[in-house]
Amino acid sequence: MGLFAKKVQGFAPAIQTQGEGDAGNDANPPPLLVADELPEGFVYPRGLLRLVELDLCDLEPWLILTGHQLRSRNHGLAERYPDRNLIPFARRQDNDAVACWDVGTGTVAIVHDFASPGWENQGEFEHFDAWLHSAIEDLIEF
Repeated sequence: MGLFAKKVQGFAPAIQTQGEGDAGNDANPPPLLVADELPEGFVYPRGLLRLVELDLCDLEPWLILTGHQLRSRNHGLAERYPDRNLIPFARRQDNDAVACWDVGTGTVAIVHDFASPGWENQGEFEHFDAWLHSAIEDLIEF
């Protein structure tokens, strides 16, 4: 099974499914993590795919992570919090908060990046859409 349960019609060709190439080259990586960079069975939710497809990545104060920034943050979180399986997708511009899927719990975790392990939890949402609604409220109030 590829990265997506189904291909998104009209989606940017830079986003690949498993078997359609590698994780890109250093100069121009795919916007999102590809299958070999993700835990087995993980599928990005439709809402995030639409945001990236429409290039709606600046939800001030939140920024959707793509490309090199996404990969760098993914690598850093894995090093700083090795006991957690986190997949980052957004960061706040005004602090060290990172929104991640917590594969262990199936929720969206807000992680205070660079905090000592065990002190990083800042909040949690049941699913991506709940986080997105909160991010839009932040956008209106910011």
